[in-house]
Amino acid sequence: MTEITKVPESAADARAVSSAVAVAFDIRRRVPEADRALVHKLLYFVQGEHLVFERRPAFEEEFEAWPQGPVVASLWQSEISGRLSHSSRPLPESVHNIVTNIVCRQRSHGCTEFMDDIAEPDPWQQATDGGRDVACQRISKQSLIDFFRIESPSLVRVRAAVAAESDGRAFMPSPPGALDALIERYFPGESL
Repeated sequence: MTEITKVPESAADARAVSSAVAVAFDIRRRVPEADRALVHKLLYFVQGEHLVFERRPAFEEEFEAWPQGPVVASLWQSEISGRLSHSSRPLPESVHNIVTNIVCRQRSHGCTEFMDDIAEPDPWQQATDGGRDVACQRISKQSLIDFFRIESPSLVRVRAAVAAESDGRAFMPSPPGALDALIERYFPGESL
């Protein structure tokens, strides 16, 4: 098991930078065909990656292990009851960037790319004994950190290939317009 990065113990308790409602709204804006379960699964990935890479929660709300997967219970219940309102405030850049990454991966390869081949059970599986005991158990932010900081064998191979290609040369940023050209080539008509 290789860890992507060390995460301080205080990361799970740090102040959140947004809300689950705001992040879910942004996910739905970008993936309008996503059903409720997929939106919550994407929230799960956003929270896990934000905790690891930004060292604080993307949002304060907690996940529970439900039969349909990890769910932000307060958000789910607000959605069902029709009491959901969203903020017009833009997402902080750190959350926006992670949502962009997750949505792009989900569109290309399904939302579990780079996680399927990690031997460790994910936090939902841990909380439910592999899905055998699903009773709305709380999924802690620390369990998300512990799982999402594991570097999968697929990601290890990607890193090795990139390192071999770089031949030890210093990183050079993309020339102006290169990112826009890639987006237009692979996602015509879309903006990130």
